Amino acid sequence: MIKWLVYFIIIISSGSCGRKNQVKERELILEYAENLIVDVKGRKILCIENLQVKNGKEWASYKGNQKKIIKLINTECGKCYTSLEEWKLFIESDKDFFDHELGLFFIVLGPMNNYFEYVVSNFDYPFTILFDEEGNFLECNKFIENTLETFLLDENNTITMKGSPLNNKGVYEVYKILLEKL
Repeated sequence: MIKWLVYFIIIISSGSCGRKNQVKERELILEYAENLIVDVKGRKILCIENLQVKNGKEWASYKGNQKKIIKLINTECGKCYTSLEEWKLFIESDKDFFDHELGLFFIVLGPMNNYFEYVVSNFDYPFTILFDEEGNFLECNKFIENTLETFLLDENNTITMKGSPLNNKGVYEVYKILLEKL
């Protein structure tokens, strides 16, 4: 794992010279990404259709050839509330990344509380917020270890990458490459 991280840092920090180097750089970045998701590669995210929409579109409206990012948050996590605003700013600042073919969904875990209800009701977010009212999402997706994880899904809801592109340049670059391929 350390070997891949070193390769990845060298690639990102050094500029590329010409098309051949760019292709090699992309191949190494994707190889690095493969090592990051070995524990969840090829896994499908299940039970999303049963989640309650708190803001935005129904999950069903994104079927077809829609690429998706899902971000798990918890109602008992203070940082999760600020991450809603951080993602909103990220979307506004990088319109190319968030084109019309990429859906962003926050899946809210934990018991509903008044503060969360207030935030979702009073702030206009450019993404869908789904609430796991019955607590079944993690039960259906037992392989998820980090309940604050972010996943990139293909059109079949299969995980193609994990990690957040929000504050991680390396993960951001991997997402960009994968989004071009999906």
